[in-house]
Amino acid sequence: MSDDDTSKTSQTDWELLEHMPDNEIDTSDQPELTDAFFARARVVLPRTLVETMVSLDPDILAWFKAHRAPARPTINAILRSYIAAQGEELLPAAP
Repeated sequence: MSDDDTSKTSQTDWELLEHMPDNEIDTSDQPELTDAFFARARVVLPRTLVETMVSLDPDILAWFKAHRAPARPTINAILRSYIAAQGEELLPAAP
């Protein structure tokens, strides 16, 4: 892409589009998303998100919600306390 490709001013009337009802939007050039499409669809998360995801048991998550505890920071604090109780230290995270 050359520098000229991004220097052009948009001719789109964004104000008009913002107030346009959904039924007036022309989607004829887009395929319909059918049940077959969603049956084949899959979620692909970036690697960094996959590495940090943890599945909690429903009763554990319910406890945090019932106590209005912010789950992520509270669980991190609990895990850090557990690691410290084992007499170990965490290594600094890689950038």
